[in-house]
Amino acid sequence: LLIADTYNDCIRVLSPSGEMTTLVGNPDEDPGLADGTGTDVRFYMPLGIARHPSGDFIVTDGYNQALRRIRRSTRKVTTVGYIERDKENRWAAGGPFKGQLMGVSVSSNG
Repeated sequence: LLIADTYNDCIRVLSPSGEMTTLVGNPDEDPGLADGTGTDVRFYMPLGIARHPSGDFIVTDGYNQALRRIRRSTRKVTTVGYIERDKENRWAAGGPFKGQLMGVSVSSNG
C-alpha cells in the first residue's frame, strides 16, 4: 500500500506485515520541489496517489501544484505537470491546471 504522507512531505509504503518505510522524499527536511530518487526528492504536501497502467505512480503534490511521476522500476520522481504562476504568484492564464491539485485517478489507457 502506497501512502501520500501529506504532512511529512514523502511517499510511504505500508507492507502487509504493517512495516512502514519511506519510498521517496525526506520527512526530516524542509518541503520543496526536487526531482530525483530516494531522500533527494522533495514534495510539498503530497495529497493523492494513483497507479498508472505502466505500473508507475502519479502523485498530486499539493502546495507545489504539480503532478509527479514515480517510476516503479527506478523509484525516480519527475515532475510531469504543474500550475503555472505569474510574477505575483497568481494562477497564470492558459496554465494547464487551475487551483490546487487534490487527488488523482488514472484511466486504464493511461
